[in-house]
Amino acid sequence: MPFVIRSQGFFYTDEYYAPGAAWARVVRDVFDTREEAEKVRRQTDRARMKDVRPSDLFFDDPKAIRRVTELIRARCGDVPAADPDAFYEAERWPEELSDDDLDAILDAGGLVLSQVVEVDDPDAPTDDEVDPAEFGGDLWFGEDQETFYV
Repeated sequence: MPFVIRSQGFFYTDEYYAPGAAWARVVRDVFDTREEAEKVRRQTDRARMKDVRPSDLFFDDPKAIRRVTELIRARCGDVPAADPDAFYEAERWPEELSDDDLDAILDAGGLVLSQVVEVDDPDAPTDDEVDPAEFGGDLWFGEDQETFYV
């Protein structure tokens, strides 16, 4: 059976992006194997992660922030995103982070931006399937204007 990628819906709380309950297929690609889909999912997650501030994804979770900042410090040394006290002030992820580092940060923080799902018929329409191009790119706000998919 084929595989597709579904993205996590988030809503903005005036301080950070919080994961919601919604998942939507915003990537149109269909994959023959789980491995192919996982490779693209990781690439997409990394690109989307780079588009937001670190604290937008990891906010008010001291344990996750500690794990993430320890990993950043080990990879990049003393940079703002590596300091738990300055984490909220960091405007971007350190450029020195490799793809493997970004994957490790998502894993260490327990954050899931998307998932691979096996489907019977990838062409069957679903209520939550959208074309991101209709909404100007990778960021799509749901009909409630509060949930967005990255």
